[in-house]
Amino acid sequence: MEPFLAQTARYLFEKHGSDISEICIVLPNRRAGLFLKTHLAALHDKPFWAPEIFSVEDFLSQITGITICDNISLTFRFYAIYKELEGENAQAFDEFVKWAQVLLHDFNEIDGYLADTEKLFSYIDETRAMEVWNPDGSSPTDFQKNYLKFWKSLGIYYQKLKQDLTSRNQAYQGLVFRIASEDIVKHLEKHEETRKYKKIIFVGFNALNQAEEKIIRALLEIGKAEILWDSDSYYLNDKNQEAGKFLRKFIGKEVIKNNTALFAKESSNNKILWIENLIENQKKEINIIGVPQKTGQAKTAGHILSKLHTTDNYKDTALVLADEQLLLPVLNSLPQQVSQVNVTMGYPLRNTPFSGLIEAIFQLQENSLRMNSSINNLTFYHKDILKFLNHPYLNYIKNISLKHKELFEKIISEIKTKNSVFLKPSEINTISSHFGETYDSIKPFFISWNNNPGAALENILDLINILAVEIEKFNNSNEKSIEAEYLYYYARIVRQLKTLLKDYDGISDLKTLKAIFIQLVSAQTLPFYGEPLKGLQLMGMLETRTLDFDTIILLSANEGILPSGKSQNSFIPYEIKKLFKIPTHTEKDAIFAYHFYRLIQRAKNIFVLYNTETDEFGSGEKSRFVTQLIYELPKINANVSIREQVLSIPVANEIPVTTSIIKTDDIIEKIEKLCETGFSPSAINTFTNCPLDFYYKYIVGLREETEVEETIEAASIGTFIHDALFELFKPFIEKKISSKDIESMKDKVGNAVTKAFSAKYALNEMNQGKNLLTLNVAKNLILNFLNKEKENIKNLEAKNIPMIIKSLEEKTEAHIIVKVGQTDKTIKFKGVTDRVDQIGNISRVIDYKTGFVDEKELKMDDLSEISNREKSKSLQLLLYSLLFLSKNPDSSVNSGIISFKKLSAGVMNFSLAGETTINKELIENFESELSKIINFLFDKEIAFEHHPDSLYCPFCAC
Repeated sequence: MEPFLAQTARYLFEKHGSDISEICIVLPNRRAGLFLKTHLAALHDKPFWAPEIFSVEDFLSQITGITICDNISLTFRFYAIYKELEGENAQAFDEFVKWAQVLLHDFNEIDGYLADTEKLFSYIDETRAMEVWNPDGSSPTDFQKNYLKFWKSLGIYYQKLKQDLTSRNQAYQGLVFRIASEDIVKHLEKHEETRKYKKIIFVGFNALNQAEEKIIRALLEIGKAEILWDSDSYYLNDKNQEAGKFLRKFIGKEVIKNNTALFAKESSNNKILWIENLIENQKKEINIIGVPQKTGQAKTAGHILSKLHTTDNYKDTALVLADEQLLLPVLNSLPQQVSQVNVTMGYPLRNTPFSGLIEAIFQLQENSLRMNSSINNLTFYHKDILKFLNHPYLNYIKNISLKHKELFEKIISEIKTKNSVFLKPSEINTISSHFGETYDSIKPFFISWNNNPGAALENILDLINILAVEIEKFNNSNEKSIEAEYLYYYARIVRQLKTLLKDYDGISDLKTLKAIFIQLVSAQTLPFYGEPLKGLQLMGMLETRTLDFDTIILLSANEGILPSGKSQNSFIPYEIKKLFKIPTHTEKDAIFAYHFYRLIQRAKNIFVLYNTETDEFGSGEKSRFVTQLIYELPKINANVSIREQVLSIPVANEIPVTTSIIKTDDIIEKIEKLCETGFSPSAINTFTNCPLDFYYKYIVGLREETEVEETIEAASIGTFIHDALFELFKPFIEKKISSKDIESMKDKVGNAVTKAFSAKYALNEMNQGKNLLTLNVAKNLILNFLNKEKENIKNLEAKNIPMIIKSLEEKTEAHIIVKVGQTDKTIKFKGVTDRVDQIGNISRVIDYKTGFVDEKELKMDDLSEISNREKSKSLQLLLYSLLFLSKNPDSSVNSGIISFKKLSAGVMNFSLAGETTINKELIENFESELSKIINFLFDKEIAFEHHPDSLYCPFCAC
């Protein structure tokens, strides 16, 4: 198989050998030029002057002398004209840019296809006017008037923009094409460097727009040009084959029919070059593979490459991505034997990690503006602060010194420990005050930028410079890291924005700056540097134009991607496009059909992969181009072998591996220390519920990360109610409490609850929304509880039985001797009892619960049940009783729970075989059961494992 560009090189030498330096070659894109030069060099063993080679855009820009304007500058020029025309009615830039890009694309197509602009805009205006026409003759509404005014203005916008650009000797691509087509011969003669061309040879074109066609036709008619087609009779001669639609159209033109001598052709048979017959005759191995998901395709492509036999390091192999979002998954899936890869597409700068930092910075400042009415009231949202400080790029600043690291940790710690939902700049300054100059690197981001884009750009550029220095120190090498590359491109964008800020007044606030920043970043790609002529070629569909490979691996060959479908983002109605011969989705589908068939035209081994999964972005249906191959090709080419297969991801039948922690000497030593510091009821319950959970929490010391609570969580409500009750009952410790005392407490509930909540939440955070509702719920729960208490005490007063509050939230501890093996160990137990009171001669240990409690959880038939998960609350009450009786050994006690969701039940007491009194004998038996638990804890033969009946905690989950 001789590649198309190799054929082109041979033809050029055969026909223009002596004059090859005086010809000009025009290609569809720049990349093809490099390959053509390589083929030219391969045909000559001595140095020679190569012909000039251009892409079509570069060629027309050179002969007209007009600079093609970049998209951002073009947008700003358009906005300046728009503001001049609309005056006070002009939209802000961030709103304008949402539709301006669509309109600029339409302008580009209108000029490229040489549409009569006066008629076209008139037709659009009249079409839109018909939409709002009122058959009853009533006048249009103000909204309809503005709607019609916009459509009527399109033609004015076009003319003004065209005049402005041409006066500056600038243009967008379509306008350059229009200007060049108006008199291409004159443009060629005007410049000395273009007058010298004896021939201009257009190579590998397919879908020419009207301007390109007019230019080529004019040059053909004066004998100045030739065309080298790249086509195959399979799709050229079949009128139903959309891939040959444009070639049939151009070759069928009268000027071409009657002037075949003007085209490159074989001298022997006067055949136009090149219409080949490879698809119908050449031997091809085609594999159609359906794979679930995008990542599955990437992995399959890597597997295919690993199985290919190559002697030239995949030089004649191309991996083509119809969906360029697969770039990173594919790069990460390449096998080790692919030592060289040339990526023709760039990596989107929008997807780099630094993009996340820029987004965090804008979010920090934008939210502070949105949530605050004035600069004096400026506050920053805690999530925005944490997102900024925790960004991986800021690790380079943290690593400058220990003091920098401590600064970051201090700010983060203060936010979480104080539950600060919002922080003022002054509060952040206070936290950072003793860090001095260390704080200067991030201080600019915690002050107001006054919605000033200039300040934003300066601060971002300063941060980039700091990071660049630290990254260079970190790498400690002459080679630039990928992080440094990211920063270089972002710094270039910031400087470009600073220039635009000086030249135009469109960027007036941070919102607009962010919109432009995102647009600039989205249009920028990070190039991959490699040897373009060696190794595996990884490219997008458009980059394959004019290039040929023996082996093709095509990914994402799905309907809706290849071709892209009917989505048309345009202000020009479909019917008007058809009338003015501007391409619609039908023509664009034909373009991709040509690229697809031309790609496989000379290939011998073809792997076509498509996604079988249905999601919101695709139907899971293979492209119709692939379906055509499957049903048509075997009928016309006996040398073609097509194999279809659908891959599936195997379901793992492995039994999950259970995490098992063997008790080493180090772990036993930590358990010994726990015996000294003490076991709380929660710790014992955790061990009986799930030993592995106990290991992570109490041996390793893992805890779930503290999070800032924006709205009051259920666990916090319980704590606040406990705190409020402590405040209300504290004055009555060691005193007889009466029903009147309870009544007097009601007026203090509001203050007590507010005081409890304000320990964690700012007052302004409790005065609105869900927090205000939660605050009122807590007040009502306590009031309901007090009403119930008042009723109970009244009943006691009627019987002349006093109630005395003995203690509240009292920390107590007790020690018991446990025989572990042959050794007696002293084990400490500790806890905080919510309330101890005395009714007559009966002592009570009471635990408050804001959640629901089932009385079954507090009833036991035998003490051996304390190891059951369902009896965790019973174990807790028995431990509180043990702690109480250790201080009051001659007493007995009742221990119960008051559930705020079941106040009507009163105190729900623990009972053993129906008996509620807990005495010394019961506690001794309870200590025996605790001894068994402690022995299990020390037993090296019993590993820490997850209990099958327990829920997985974040640490146990696997």
